[in-house]
Amino acid sequence: MESENKDERDWTWPDIGSLTEFDNAGYAEAMRKLAMDTGNECYATVGIAIMMEPSNAKRAASLYERAIAAGDERYATFNLARMMDSCYSLAQSFPYSESLAGSLFEDDYNPEAIIKSLYERAIAAGDERYATGGLADLVRRDDPELARSLYERAIAAGDERYATLYLAILISVEEPEYAESLCERATSAGNESATIALMLASLEQRYDD
Repeated sequence: MESENKDERDWTWPDIGSLTEFDNAGYAEAMRKLAMDTGNECYATVGIAIMMEPSNAKRAASLYERAIAAGDERYATFNLARMMDSCYSLAQSFPYSESLAGSLFEDDYNPEAIIKSLYERAIAAGDERYATGGLADLVRRDDPELARSLYERAIAAGDERYATLYLAILISVEEPEYAESLCERATSAGNESATIALMLASLEQRYDD
C-alpha cells in the first residue's frame, strides 16, 4: 500500500514523554496515524506493540522484531531498545530470532550492545529526538563527551523537556551556570521536577568526587 499523504520524515510528533516517563498511549496513537498517512503497516505493528508492553513485554518485543524484519529501522528499533533499556530482566532473557540475533551480536549475547546497536540504527534512520537521548543515557558514564553531543542533538530536534535536564545533570559540576540555564529551559517546557533532580544529581556527583 503506497503512501497517500506525506512521508514520515515530515511527521510532526507530539510530546510523548521521556524514556523514564514514556507515554505509551500517546506514542501508539501517533504510530497509528503515521501508519494511516504513509500506508506502512509496520507502523501499525509498532503501535500495537507499544500498547502491549505493560501486560506482555515479550510479545511486544516479538512484534518489534517483526516490524524490524519488515523494514522499520526507525520506530521499531527505537522502541525495542527503549523497552529493553527499561527492563533489564527482559534484556537478559528475551529469545531473539535468528535473523535479528545474527545481525546484532553474532555468537555472544550482550544486552547492552544490542540496545546500543538498536539506538544507533534508529538514529541512522532519522530519529534525532528520542533515540539520541536513549543512547546518551546509555553511554554517559563511559563516554560523557559522546553523551553530551547526543543530548545536544536531541535538544536541537526539539526535546526541551528532558534532554535539557539530562545534559544539565551531565555538566552540572564543570559548567554549573550553563546547567542551571538548561534546567530552567526544562522547567519552562513542563518538567516540574527538573530543579530538584538537578540539585540531587549535583550533590551526588560532588559526594562521589
